[in-house]
Amino acid sequence: GREFRATLGLLCVAGMLKDMKDVECKLVDCSASGNNYEKLRSEIEEFRPDLVALSALTFTLLDVLKSCQVSKEVDPEILTCVGGVHVNLYPKETLNFDEVDFIVHGEGEKAFKELVLALKSGDEEQIKSIQGVGSKHEKEVFLNPPGEIVKEMDSLPFPAYELLDLNKYSHVL
Repeated sequence: GREFRATLGLLCVAGMLKDMKDVECKLVDCSASGNNYEKLRSEIEEFRPDLVALSALTFTLLDVLKSCQVSKEVDPEILTCVGGVHVNLYPKETLNFDEVDFIVHGEGEKAFKELVLALKSGDEEQIKSIQGVGSKHEKEVFLNPPGEIVKEMDSLPFPAYELLDLNKYSHVL
């Protein structure tokens, strides 16, 4: 059978949001769960998120874009944010896709949390200045350089593994 690995990047950014009492995270791993786009649509309709965050490798980009499209079909007001290795290589190109509202490149934990805080406060000007975030405002693209590398990994919270059924994943040990 096919092996699946937990999406560590998304688990890490979700871990950064744990201390925000008014933010609820849900992680949907379509590959490990065997979900198709219709099941994803149902998950989005049920949860009704304000923001959908996705992680893209270059070979998963088309699925990520389709997932963004499905999100916006459910509710055009849902915002989408894409991070991951593909975005680190092609930040501006990824942000130029119509389905993508924001990108996070470089180390995303702090940048994504700052983005969520700025979205909650409605401060568009703040969003335009967050290191590691790219955004679009009235067709104008804002792409900030990546933020500083986290030198002290212990300063970050643990990944939010509780959002996953770990039995669906392969383990090295």
